[in-house]
Amino acid sequence: MSAAVHLSGYRQLVSALARARDGAGQVLLLDGPTAGGKTYLLDLLVQLARDEGDLVLTAVCSKFDRTDHLAVPRQLFGSLGQAVEPALSDADTLVGRLTALAGTSAVVVAVDDLRHADPASQRFVKQLAASLAGQPILLVSADRARPAAGVPGLWADLVDQAHVQRLELGPLTSCEVVRTAWHGFGLTLGEAFAQRLAALTNGSAPLAHALLADHLARYGRRVPDGVDPVGGRAYRQAVLDCLHALDPEDRDVAEAVAVIGSLGAVDMVSQVAGGLPAEGAIAELTACGLLDATGFRTRAAHEAVLHNMSASRRAALSRVVVELLVPAGASPDDVASWLAAVENLDPISEAAPPQPQRRVSASRFVPVRVLQMLGDGSAGNLDFAGDGRSRRHWHVGAGEQPRTAEPRSLWHATETVTELEQEIAGLPPGTFAVADLRARQLLIGCDYPSLLPSALARVQADSRRLTEHSPRFAAVHSLSRVLGGHDTQPALEDAHAALTALERGRENSRAVVSALATLLHENQFEPAAAWCERFASIARAEGDVAAVAELLALQAQITMRRGETGKAIAQAEHALELMAPEQWGIRLGMPLSTLLLGTTAVGDHEAGVRYFRHRLPEPMFDSRYGLHYLYARGHFYLAAGEHLFALADYLRCGRLMTLWRVDSQELARWQLGVAAAYMAMNDYDKAVSTIAEALPRRSDDPLDAEHARKCESIFESLLTSAGTPGLLSTIEHLCRNVFTRTETEPVAKYKIVDRYADCLDRLTLAERQVAVLAAKGSTNRAIARELSITVSTVEQHLTRAYRKLQVVGRNELRVRLG
Repeated sequence: MSAAVHLSGYRQLVSALARARDGAGQVLLLDGPTAGGKTYLLDLLVQLARDEGDLVLTAVCSKFDRTDHLAVPRQLFGSLGQAVEPALSDADTLVGRLTALAGTSAVVVAVDDLRHADPASQRFVKQLAASLAGQPILLVSADRARPAAGVPGLWADLVDQAHVQRLELGPLTSCEVVRTAWHGFGLTLGEAFAQRLAALTNGSAPLAHALLADHLARYGRRVPDGVDPVGGRAYRQAVLDCLHALDPEDRDVAEAVAVIGSLGAVDMVSQVAGGLPAEGAIAELTACGLLDATGFRTRAAHEAVLHNMSASRRAALSRVVVELLVPAGASPDDVASWLAAVENLDPISEAAPPQPQRRVSASRFVPVRVLQMLGDGSAGNLDFAGDGRSRRHWHVGAGEQPRTAEPRSLWHATETVTELEQEIAGLPPGTFAVADLRARQLLIGCDYPSLLPSALARVQADSRRLTEHSPRFAAVHSLSRVLGGHDTQPALEDAHAALTALERGRENSRAVVSALATLLHENQFEPAAAWCERFASIARAEGDVAAVAELLALQAQITMRRGETGKAIAQAEHALELMAPEQWGIRLGMPLSTLLLGTTAVGDHEAGVRYFRHRLPEPMFDSRYGLHYLYARGHFYLAAGEHLFALADYLRCGRLMTLWRVDSQELARWQLGVAAAYMAMNDYDKAVSTIAEALPRRSDDPLDAEHARKCESIFESLLTSAGTPGLLSTIEHLCRNVFTRTETEPVAKYKIVDRYADCLDRLTLAERQVAVLAAKGSTNRAIARELSITVSTVEQHLTRAYRKLQVVGRNELRVRLG
């Protein structure tokens, strides 16, 4: 028995078919929201009629075929091999032809979405509907009216006739969900689970079926206690099917809500959607099970709509949201946090705005010079933006197979890890084959850090034995440990030993790149560069272009970290030239991040814009290569004056690294980027607090005067380079020298004597800044100008500082602070 037998109205359709067989012609109008089950129910009726020997004629109307004259009758009669006469208009003749064709059986005419048909087809169907009373014909038309819009206008003059019935499909009830789950999927659902599923879909039959299919795929026929319906691949596809079935204006509103992130003010949704009236579209999206009062009903639906949009479309809508938020008084933090939540945000559009005044309004977020570069005629090559020369030839083409079958997205990576685990389960433990498969699992975890903790946990007990069996495993295991911040010194030793063994075997597997990345991560630049050149020579000798490209990209990263920017740009360009973007996959972030950082560091904004516009694989942002790209793009934005977008990229880096538990040593770079972005926006309080959080304190010294001194030194260094091409070298210097204290580190100019550090530790960061400047003799007005705050705020901070330090004026403050 079909699962759909319990859909609302199915028995009425069966009864109407029975009456048609008895010679009582019937017209049924199926009405309801998009994804309400009309097409599914119509298909079920068609299948039933065919199985029982009735003559069935079907036609499907589409918004893309509205100009096709007489499209519906052509489809109806086309399956019978009979042509449609354009002049045919006599309804009785039409009915006679159909009954003659049917013989002793009934005729079922099924038309889906008649509102999209051409006018001639609509007249044809209406004539047929008006003339089939007393004939063995059942005409079923699935249509859609807006919620509460009443009878569709096309049928208004026929709906009162006795043989015409309007059947409005309501949402599935929890009881219907229970019966559908049992008959269609063999699942026994409890009432509570069925109610939650009905609420998540608003009773939409296609969405409910998809959630049940995902549940079956995940849990089998079990229904674990306390488990809520979770949308998977089938549900996301059903959401997209529903989205594409909507009218264009409904889709625009759905995309606007997806970019905004919630269903806030209707006026804002309307403006982001291009000025369309949003109320009707929101009601339709709610009726079809996508929205509720706050936004998308499920995170999976939200993500499906968001990721179905092109990067340029997301960028355009994101820009509109930013331009609405800022005048409304949203803080830079709020705007940047919102930007960071929009996956793979690309705020600079792919084409220059067509009107000069648009450039002025957008220049708050994209500098005019960048917009001019985008519109100077150099935008033709969107697939590669290098030095301006056309690169039409790739040494490794897009159609060639990679060296190994590697997952190209997070969901594929998850499935691959599961498959590898099943292979390992059938092998004797401790063998070379197991070591090789474990190495592949770790390699996937290194590429997709969200999978790394579980991959490391699987090999924790046998890691030493597996290292002895396979240098590949040793190489990949070394990288996985340093990425997770574990056993860095033993990991370095294993990486060196693995490189020696792999060189003897003249191997160019990705394990080599993993071991080299371990050295780079631990600032072992000289040995990393030497090993990289040796393995690149092996790859060239063997004609392995893909290996050469990846080693060149890594070499460019090493060179950039050593401060040789021009050479790094040349190496990264050469690497990018060797393989097509499709061949790079998620690792495209390696050369592109180097190129963005390099061109920004040398002040070449035009080249930076061209590299910025390189098309990116979206799965890259689920990988560690996406982290490097976001960091580089943050520098690009900051140098271009795009402080909000820079802050958004840096914050997203921190969020992902915290979520993935990536080594805190790497986190410092992105935290310093956040501090620089705050400085560029004159928010020095947040810059200081970010620096203080980035720099670890000594747990045995609650005052930690050394920590305060280092924070001041970092603040001064960033203050002179924030928003300039020199920011990258400043951050690299700080990470190598200040975060690990050296004797050559410069002392901050504004230094408070260490014996008074305990006084400063009693103050908040804002109070400390004001107090230090006041102790130096600055007036309240001068302090306000320097810190970009009001004089009133300065007075409030000073009052609190006096109270905490138990002083009565500036003279005592100066004495207290030395």
